[in-house]
Amino acid sequence: MPMESAQSRRGGRQSDDVAEQTRQRIIASARAIFAARGFAGVSLRDIAAHAEVTHGLLRHHFGSKDDIWRAVIDATIGEYLGVLTPLLAAAAARETAALDT
Repeated sequence: MPMESAQSRRGGRQSDDVAEQTRQRIIASARAIFAARGFAGVSLRDIAAHAEVTHGLLRHHFGSKDDIWRAVIDATIGEYLGVLTPLLAAAAARETAALDT
């Protein structure tokens, strides 16, 4: 009988989804608290309490406050790019069309 993989024992994709949801909740909480108090005014325990997770779980997903800060910045830049990229592409297409006429 083949050995069960670690992923299938712990639920596989569903566990991955839950982990990603937890990461996103932590990032959203960290973003809100960093915006309100600044980086220096926030502790890992503050973020954990706001995200309603344990300090240990927060440390499991993010090793340090700097790691959470980087994840917040990456998520924020990703959101901006998601909005700006199509707008810039549309503007470039309009400019190209105007030059072709």
